[in-house]
Amino acid sequence: MTTTKKGAKSAKLETAEASVKSGAIMTAAQVAEQATQTKTAKQQAAQERREWLKAISADFQAQQKIMEMTGADYIPTINEMLRAYYEKQNNITELNTFDQWKEKGYQVRRGEKAYLFWGKPKSRQQQPTAQAEPSEDEQGEQAQQVEPLTAKQNDYFPLCYLFDISQCHKANA
Repeated sequence: MTTTKKGAKSAKLETAEASVKSGAIMTAAQVAEQATQTKTAKQQAAQERREWLKAISADFQAQQKIMEMTGADYIPTINEMLRAYYEKQNNITELNTFDQWKEKGYQVRRGEKAYLFWGKPKSRQQQPTAQAEPSEDEQGEQAQQVEPLTAKQNDYFPLCYLFDISQCHKANA
């Protein structure tokens, strides 16, 4: 009886090994590697979207400076200029976040791409300066020195993803 159990176990083991070798089943290392690649691809896509938004915002900043120099009464913000840009391109009417549409009883259709805007600035945490370990008597004198950040360095503008009503439908209750 023990030989048949061993034979059955080794047959199952051989079948599992063959499945892994053929690629039908992934090992834990392969699953982890694929997750890392997916995360890296998502991070790269987010960075590309951020770079696109930076580039178009730089153009809008140049337009703002021209308006300022010509003495315009009103100078729109970058997000207002982005909205006007999207209105010309796609005829948008009402923009909200995914959660805001959900609260209003709408659902964003699967596969719809969001319009990018700059979110509210967030302050970054100040990082202690990297220094060699102070001796025991210096520790009392030196609390962790924090390098002050300028206002521009301290602010981080996250991306804000907004959807138009044309990208939504009434949610089923």
